[in-house]
Amino acid sequence: MRNPTKTAVATVAALLVPLTTGLAAIAYADAPDGPSSSPSATPSEASAEGFPLHIKGGGEYYITIVGQQTSGHYSYVKADGSIVAVTQQPPEGMSFPMNQVRNGNIPLPSHLEGARIFVSKKPMVMPAAAVGGQPSDTGYVQPDLNNPSDPNQGNIYDFFEYTFDRGRVAFGGDTTQVDGFSLPIAAELKQDSSGYDRKVGIAGRKAAALIDQYRRQVAGTPFASLVNADGTHITAPRSASTFQWGGAGSTYFYLAVKKAWEQWTGDGSFKLADGDSVYTGGTGGPGTPLKFKKEVNGQKVASGSVQMPSSSDVAACANTLATGSDTEKFIEAQLCAAFNRGVAQNQTDTWGDTSKYYQQAPFNNYAAFFHDVSYDRHAYGFAYDDVHDQSSVMILPNSDTPTSLTLTIGT
Repeated sequence: MRNPTKTAVATVAALLVPLTTGLAAIAYADAPDGPSSSPSATPSEASAEGFPLHIKGGGEYYITIVGQQTSGHYSYVKADGSIVAVTQQPPEGMSFPMNQVRNGNIPLPSHLEGARIFVSKKPMVMPAAAVGGQPSDTGYVQPDLNNPSDPNQGNIYDFFEYTFDRGRVAFGGDTTQVDGFSLPIAAELKQDSSGYDRKVGIAGRKAAALIDQYRRQVAGTPFASLVNADGTHITAPRSASTFQWGGAGSTYFYLAVKKAWEQWTGDGSFKLADGDSVYTGGTGGPGTPLKFKKEVNGQKVASGSVQMPSSSDVAACANTLATGSDTEKFIEAQLCAAFNRGVAQNQTDTWGDTSKYYQQAPFNNYAAFFHDVSYDRHAYGFAYDDVHDQSSVMILPNSDTPTSLTLTIGT
């Protein structure tokens, strides 16, 4: 895993939008119960210290931009750059058509965290969360395509996510397939003052052709069932019933996990180095926890354990692989990345060798596909794809304003 600066750590943390599952997915910020009366309840103009968002190839699409300007309170950005609380959205919602955008440029504010830029064929239906029976800007209802009655069913959409607070949190953003795929989006981030210029995502491709290619590449695996009936959306493994208990892929990673747990039987059988830190330990065999200690320059500084994950835990990077102390979460991320990439059976000092990724089954065929079709083979195909710097995240080297962000939308 890369060793990010403190600014980068703050950026990555701010990118995370907690979701609940159920009939609706709601993005909530940490906030007191009850309706909000925060400063974000009043429309405001975008700051002159913000930056332009350029949209290319999106003439027939709608844009929806939602994030937090005030911690714990969600607002949306209008086509002219003005910012309004999600509770004040009109009946037609927060989306605007591209024909309302001047020259394809949208002014973005100097501060917006946990933000998502949705691109969709039709307006998105994402009302404010309800708290105590009243609309609240502490959250907003996001699409849940696993729910047949979700009002966004049939609306082809995708999104770019980012966070930025000028002078405090460096811009960090990414294209992502962690939740699924419907539209190819390429992103280019520039900052002239630092010379930063990077492109990520999927460029020059049509969605239908990509989904057809995906079908061919994953044929004969449980990942083939992730394409919806009309061939317009691919659900990510972590969100699909296929990889949950009772699904056709619910045991897909089981033998790989079992083999690794057998391989690491006995204290000292597991050893993972990360800079000056060395993690050493072992299991008692399948079904037992992996217990380890962390040493820095030969001195023990922490210890922890990881329960043997289920196949579903690996597919979702969740539960046993997303719990405990920061030390335990570090090891869990490393393990989940290794299992998804099909390298857990290799020596841990080779887990960063990208030439070995997605070569030995079982591995995450969904993630492998999106790495194949993305710029520089960097993609967010699963939640811990940033381990060994393989994700599509772009983080500026400072918290100054970007020069521009350009999104190119495929058809």
